[in-house]
Amino acid sequence: DNPVHKHFNDAAHEFDLQQVDHPDYRYIMFYAGYTNARSGEWPGGDRGFLLYSDNLVDWREDECNPVFGPETIDNWDAVHVRPRSLNRINDTWYLWYEGCNAWTPPVPNGQLQWCDTVGLARSKDLRSWDYYPRNPALPALGLSSECFEHTWTGWPRMVVKDGMGYLFYTGNAQVGLRTIPIALLSNWDDEGGELLRML
Repeated sequence: DNPVHKHFNDAAHEFDLQQVDHPDYRYIMFYAGYTNARSGEWPGGDRGFLLYSDNLVDWREDECNPVFGPETIDNWDAVHVRPRSLNRINDTWYLWYEGCNAWTPPVPNGQLQWCDTVGLARSKDLRSWDYYPRNPALPALGLSSECFEHTWTGWPRMVVKDGMGYLFYTGNAQVGLRTIPIALLSNWDDEGGELLRML
């Protein structure tokens, strides 16, 4: 009976799937689906949609879909946001996502171009979101053309183990890894405006 869920305009792609064992459902799927422009709200682009299931076959949509949108209306993630990696830490969900817009990446003599860039947001309920104050959280380094991530970053996926977050990501079609202690990842209030210390 595939597809097990059909986005309203057939344009759905990146996703994360979690077993949550909630009293009302056992699984959630958070995916990117193309959404047409809404006058006065946003231009057309990918947004985050939330689904629920008890058996991984039958899915129902969150009544507030799309539940995740861009942080900005004219900057790095203004056109597309694509949920990629969802992690629950204590009572908070952390979402690594791709943002995209026509913007100038931080490279010498940068030119306006379309660049995927990785951002971070968090939520208690997967509907109301706080965005990392210094997004994009994992930008292209823009050091030189020899650096594999000099133009764009994307496809983030974080694995949490022994108090560390291992963030795998792609840059210019190659895979990189950065790490961060979870205590630092979750402590936005005391950060003092500094960038996340991704090693």
